[in-house]
Amino acid sequence: MSTNPINVRLPQFDLTTEDGRQAAHRYVASGIVDLNQALAALNSKVNVIKPTNTTIIQSTAGAGGGGGGIAGLGGVNDQLGVTSYTTQQSDNGAKIIVGDSSPVTVNLSAAVTTPWFTIIDNDSSSVATLSGTIEGARSIYPGGFAVVFFDGATFWSGCTPIATDSSLGVVQPDNATIGAANGIIFTIGATGTIHIPSVDSGMAGSISVVKGLITAFTNPT
Repeated sequence: MSTNPINVRLPQFDLTTEDGRQAAHRYVASGIVDLNQALAALNSKVNVIKPTNTTIIQSTAGAGGGGGGIAGLGGVNDQLGVTSYTTQQSDNGAKIIVGDSSPVTVNLSAAVTTPWFTIIDNDSSSVATLSGTIEGARSIYPGGFAVVFFDGATFWSGCTPIATDSSLGVVQPDNATIGAANGIIFTIGATGTIHIPSVDSGMAGSISVVKGLITAFTNPT
């Protein structure tokens, strides 16, 4: 179908007469037909790009509950009862739980792709030791954890320390001895005995504390 080009403008109609008003209506209707024909011809020349099929690739969880890359974030790899464990790619972003009645060794494998990091919890009464090319702490004490990052050549680790001096922000369990020449040890609900040096080579005194409350006091002499 050929289209009729719109090459004229609306002429002057005498709208005071019936013939003039009818001619004006016919002219407007004819213009609408021309417009529809023009739109139809234009639509046939426009190429519409339709989207092709899209495939979404989703990583699956690896062994131990983790997954490579972002998919591994929040995974948990339970290795309780295993005395020697070697980390793997699927531990990326995951939490590894270790612990046994015997000492545990965690071998940090360099055969992983970066970026790679993991968190290792020691849920036992024995020490867990990190093995590999490491910058930072290697020992994870009972109840502690380590955060380990890999840069492609070296593992960078940080482990919760165990207190040997009150200058550290943590203390050992109740009834354990902590050496401190000067300083204050802050803890909540402590239970134990505070020994007070004697005066003039007399008898030492003591303060007994149970769950943060003083239960007995002996003056030094």
